[in-house]
Amino acid sequence: MQTHLARSDKTQPSRKQVLEEVKQLVAEQVALPVNEVREEHDLIVDLAYDSLDVVELAMELEENFNITVPDTMSEQARTVGQITDGVMQLIGVGVTSHPAAFSVKVGKLSKLSYTKNGLCVMLG
Repeated sequence: MQTHLARSDKTQPSRKQVLEEVKQLVAEQVALPVNEVREEHDLIVDLAYDSLDVVELAMELEENFNITVPDTMSEQARTVGQITDGVMQLIGVGVTSHPAAFSVKVGKLSKLSYTKNGLCVMLG
């Protein structure tokens, strides 16, 4: 499924739109109705994801949102809401209510870590 929320008029999708797209992708993977997928669902605990399912979801997110999902995001963002926030950060939209926790390798910096408290930069 490809819906690509990136806009041709340069407007960015809202968190609600990204959340709905993430829920749709998750629902398709686990064969659930989209209305049964909740933001607080943990992929592994609540939805019985395994490591292959997580990789497949990351690939779907990359395709649908035209982003590159870092391995650390796949490892650390476990709930549907955390994944949504990670996507929001990766597409360059600020998150106000549900910050993600994931890291990104950028150039000479070893990691940029996004946490609940904001952006921490660790040189490496």
